[in-house]
Amino acid sequence: MADRYPHPSRRRAALRKRGPAGAALLFLLLLACPLPRPAAAEAAPVLGVIYPDISQPYRAVFTEILGGIRAAAPGRVVTLRLADDVGAHTVSGWAHRNDVQVIVALGRSGYRLGRRLRADLPTVFGAVLIPPTPGDGKPTGISLVPSPRALFARLHALSPRTRRVFVVYDPNSNASLIALARRAAADQGLELVALAAPDTRTAVHRYRDILDRRAHSGDAIWLPQDTVTVNDGVVLPMILEKAWEKDLVVFSSNPSYVQRGVLFSLYPDNQQMGRELARLALSRLEQGGSDAGGGMQPLTALRVAVNTRTADHLQLNLSRQEISGFDLVFPSR
Repeated sequence: MADRYPHPSRRRAALRKRGPAGAALLFLLLLACPLPRPAAAEAAPVLGVIYPDISQPYRAVFTEILGGIRAAAPGRVVTLRLADDVGAHTVSGWAHRNDVQVIVALGRSGYRLGRRLRADLPTVFGAVLIPPTPGDGKPTGISLVPSPRALFARLHALSPRTRRVFVVYDPNSNASLIALARRAAADQGLELVALAAPDTRTAVHRYRDILDRRAHSGDAIWLPQDTVTVNDGVVLPMILEKAWEKDLVVFSSNPSYVQRGVLFSLYPDNQQMGRELARLALSRLEQGGSDAGGGMQPLTALRVAVNTRTADHLQLNLSRQEISGFDLVFPSR
C-alpha cells in the first residue's frame, strides 16, 4: 500500500495535526533521522611576518605591506619586529609558539634571517632590493625591482614612437634582470641595447658613447636600480642634460629621479605588494613548502610617477585625464 504521506515534510505536518501523540511520534522521527550537519571548515593557516624594527618614515612602508598581507590572508597573521640582536633561533621559537605555518620575511634583515630558518618552515621574501632570480631551488619571493615588462608597457603608452631602449648595467648584480628585460623588449617590439659596465668609470664612458653618438631623438634610456652604473651626483645630471638637448626619453625605477627631470618611474604599491606576498606564501604552503618553480619575481604591484614638464618638452601631449591617472605628478600642481 502506498505511503499516504511519501515526503518527510508532509509526514511531519500530518503528525502535528494529531496533537500530543503526533508530537511524540515527530520527536522520535527526528531522532531516528537527524538532519545532516555541515562539514567542519578547515582552519586557515597561521601566517607569520618578520620585518625590520626601524624608525619612521621607513616603518610606514612595512605597515602598509602588513595591511595588504592581513587583507589577503584568510587566517591569523602574527608579526615579529627584528631588532639587531634577533637570531634565527629566536624567530624559530616565536614561530613554534604561535603555530606559524608559513612566513613572509621582509627587508634585508628578514631576508638574512629567513634564509637560516629550518627547512620545514616555508618562507617567502619581500621588500628587498635584489635582482629577480627565477628558477627552482632558489629563494621564493617578490623583489623590489620593477618588472621590465611593466616598465616597457608604460614606455609604449607614454611614448609610442620609441623603438629602441639603451641600458647600462653591472653584470655582477643585474645580469638576470637584463635577461628578463631582453625577453620583455622582444615581446613588445623594442630593441634593447644592453651595455655591461662593471664599475662607474666604465659606465660613464658607456653613457657618453650613447649620448654623443648612438642615441637619436625618440630613443630611450632606462636607468635601473644599480648603484654601480647610476650615480646620482655625476651620471644622472650628465644624462638629463644631454637627453633634454636630444629629445631622449629617460625612465627609471626611482621616483626621486622624476622630480629631477626623468620622464617617468615605476615604484612599489606597498599594500598591493603585501596582498601578492600573502597569496604567494599560501600557494607555497599548499605545495608543501617546495621551492619548485620558485625564485624572486620582479615587482608588478606598481605605482607611476611622471614629470609633465619633461612630457611637454618631448611633445607627448598628455591629456588632463591621463595626468589624473598617475600616482605622483611633478612639478607639483
